[in-house]
Amino acid sequence: MEECHKKDFLPFTCSGCGQQFCLDHRTFEQHNCQNPQKAVEALFCPLCNQSISIKKGQNRNDRLDEHIEGGCKLSAAAERRKEAKQKGKCSLPSCGKFELMPIICKQCNKQFCVRHRLEPDHMCGRMNQSNNSKSSQENNTMNNNAQRSENC
Repeated sequence: MEECHKKDFLPFTCSGCGQQFCLDHRTFEQHNCQNPQKAVEALFCPLCNQSISIKKGQNRNDRLDEHIEGGCKLSAAAERRKEAKQKGKCSLPSCGKFELMPIICKQCNKQFCVRHRLEPDHMCGRMNQSNNSKSSQENNTMNNNAQRSENC
């Protein structure tokens, strides 16, 4: 305000007129704001969790109904919930458990629940492949040794 010469290092910006004021003159009444109708209130939609602005004099319920009928992103919110649920699902087909914190197998890079987190518990594909390759190497070694002993 012109008559107030108070130095305020954190001035308030009026939502009605856009001017900056000190703590003592921040309200519409204290600085005689010419445009106090621009004051808005926020309401959160219970369906999509989006912020809805409510201007002074508007009915909260009417504004919420208008939002729901006109542009509520209920399907988007449902899709986000579905994605979040899928992110926590155990990768073992016979298990349907969901975990909040992902437990990812270092061998196969799939996500599992606490019960199936260990490689033997979820029949880890890479573990089976490595076991198969080890057993085939062992078989080859045994066959080679058997052939050598026959030749002696």
